[in-house]
Amino acid sequence: MDSSNWRNFLPHDYRQKIIKRIMDNLQRHLPPIGQESMGELLKIAWRFEEKIYQAATDQQDYLRRISLKMLSLEAWVLRKSLKPGKRIVMTLPVLFLD
Repeated sequence: MDSSNWRNFLPHDYRQKIIKRIMDNLQRHLPPIGQESMGELLKIAWRFEEKIYQAATDQQDYLRRISLKMLSLEAWVLRKSLKPGKRIVMTLPVLFLD
């Protein structure tokens, strides 16, 4: 398979499932947020996934990059939780869009 065309071979709903998993991960590691903030969190997850999708060289690279970022999220939240008074949600976009 030509690696430049790997995106053509993804199942139709594959990316939506990845975004759902990203959202689940974000919700698991962040403090509870209101319903009005869920739309913003979904936008962050969508932009993050799109950035990784465009940068990845193949499907394995795509999944690897997302997995590494999810692991870094866990470590980041742990570090932030050790510092009382920090607002995690306020700096989340920086973590995902860097």
